Amino acid sequence: MDGKLKYLGWYQIAGGILGLFIILWTILNRSTVPGSTLSIFFIAMALYAFSIYCGSLLIQEETKSKTKIKWTRINQSLQIIHLSAFGITYKFYSGIQLSFGVDLSNNFLINFLYSLSGFELAYSSISAEIIVMINIVPILILKYLTKVND
Repeated sequence: MDGKLKYLGWYQIAGGILGLFIILWTILNRSTVPGSTLSIFFIAMALYAFSIYCGSLLIQEETKSKTKIKWTRINQSLQIIHLSAFGITYKFYSGIQLSFGVDLSNNFLINFLYSLSGFELAYSSISAEIIVMINIVPILILKYLTKVND
């Protein structure tokens, strides 16, 4: 089981590095970055750094198994729900996103999304969008972690 946890650790590290690269590339390719946008970029970078931290715990031999799994559970839990409602949007995934859900603002449109590392945190006072998406990858990882922990 410890070997599979190491693979999961490398997966989290790779997802975090990819996410950081995407954020930095986005910042460098903008002519100006407003303060509010910069603060959102810092939140994204903190979440990707957290993913790298969780992954590094899983690949370390000396870290207790329960500690490794606890932090990875938190990291994966932050990636399950993608929500856009009442003008607020939250989406975070570090690694693979395989999401399905519904767009309730568009005649109950069913959506399926797949992607690598992404983050969105936004507010719009004029948005009437209501979208709920579930990322199945972190759910599968949490299910695996439950088996390892038992």
